[in-house]
Amino acid sequence: MLSTGCHGSAPAVALFPYRNGILRSFEYDVPWHAYCIIDTKCSEWSVANVWRLAIISEDKNAPAALSGLDFVNFAGHFSPDDDPESIIADETLDALLLITQGLEKVQDSLPRMAEKLPVLLFTDDDRVEQINLALKNGISSYVVRGFDPERLEPLLKVAITRYRQRMEQHERLRRIESALAERKAIERAKGLIMQRKQCSEDVAYQAMRRLAMSTNRKIADIANDVISASGRL
Repeated sequence: MLSTGCHGSAPAVALFPYRNGILRSFEYDVPWHAYCIIDTKCSEWSVANVWRLAIISEDKNAPAALSGLDFVNFAGHFSPDDDPESIIADETLDALLLITQGLEKVQDSLPRMAEKLPVLLFTDDDRVEQINLALKNGISSYVVRGFDPERLEPLLKVAITRYRQRMEQHERLRRIESALAERKAIERAKGLIMQRKQCSEDVAYQAMRRLAMSTNRKIADIANDVISASGRL
């Protein structure tokens, strides 16, 4: 990633998770197109003032619109018929620009692309059902008849922020679901131990807890072992 150097001290920032063990954030005291990168291998801050973008479009002239933009590092031009996995496999990308007349050719690949990267969709299709479909599939920005390079920078800011918020929500939901599943497994395993050993709930729990500590494992993992073992009996 391009950078312009490191800070002597970290400014006020809003951190959000990104890919490859890198945290990125928008700084409060610099222009919006500057954002910070914290690399897990380096404790210092560096400021990058470009976004690395790829374009997916049938229009061969689309990349020309990005020429001369100092906040864009152009990664490549792809067709809607290209394999989306090969496009999003580029771990240096910050966002995708999808320029298309309609969603037909990219509809199936939208969820996967939007899961990996912020996707800005520029299209002539203003049908409500298509807008809802795109947003449902995770598109970060839907722009009708508006691929204007001068507007791209603020659109990128909004799209990347929305993507960050959506990923944070997904992570919170995943943690909640995981915690509920673990608690359910522990409760079920306690019941199985109580039934088999004719012991109290506390005794059953302490037995799993001691085994978890002695094997350096989570209680939920021990509980799942108990459940699996009971199914084989």
